[in-house]
Amino acid sequence: MHTAILGCGYLGKALAASLTQNAHQVSLSTRQPEKLESLKEYAAKVVLVNHSLEPLLQGQENLIVAVAPGTGESYQATYLDTALRLASLIPKFPSIKHIIYIGSTSVYGEHAGQWVDETTPPLPLNAQTQILLETEKVFLSLSNASRKACILRLGEIIGPGRELKNRFNSAERKIFPGTGDNYTNLIHLEDILSVVDFALKESFEGIYNVCCELHIPRKELYELLCRRNNLPIPLWDKQKANFHGGNKRVFCGKLNLSGYSTPFRSPY
Repeated sequence: MHTAILGCGYLGKALAASLTQNAHQVSLSTRQPEKLESLKEYAAKVVLVNHSLEPLLQGQENLIVAVAPGTGESYQATYLDTALRLASLIPKFPSIKHIIYIGSTSVYGEHAGQWVDETTPPLPLNAQTQILLETEKVFLSLSNASRKACILRLGEIIGPGRELKNRFNSAERKIFPGTGDNYTNLIHLEDILSVVDFALKESFEGIYNVCCELHIPRKELYELLCRRNNLPIPLWDKQKANFHGGNKRVFCGKLNLSGYSTPFRSPY
């Protein structure tokens, strides 16, 4: 299959390498000419998209959108404006039969620690998560009789280079915002790669949560990791807002019913 990936960050590069190994003909994108050669480590074809997205879309069967804001870039420009550009272009490329947008469980917002699933109405907490929700709507609108669109709402990504233990410094006691009482909703990079591959094979359509269903409060998790690594137990500043998108436990209801059976890695 010919698969294009828009976004060459942490997840985009990993997806390119993984799908290439799984016999996809992968095209990876970048807006920076100086990165063209280095990105060939992850995909055989790298496309410059600083002026137009059309070269990336030509001849593709699948499109994966895994964008993230660069330094100084707004959520509006990164997510919603990109989605609107793609929505205007994709009808010109009938070879594209499947679109996967990498979204976030942060759109669910605050639920006082209760379980949420794909049927739970989103409650964006701020302008950024509202933009993420509007972006989802744009991509879902591209589904029709000949093309499917899927939203994968990911939890907080961990994996190589993003190990939780690296958030702590043995030389000093860390202070984190909030109370630490919010439940964690984590997903390992390798599990994301596995789910995306399955979603492409099974032509997922609609919204799917992708999150390890082992949830403990963040405070308990950080204390566990610190004790395990002989590090000072962190403190919490209740006067500062928690930036992890509301207190909830995310349930992968649709994924569990899809036939996907690979157990998620424990984040702990």
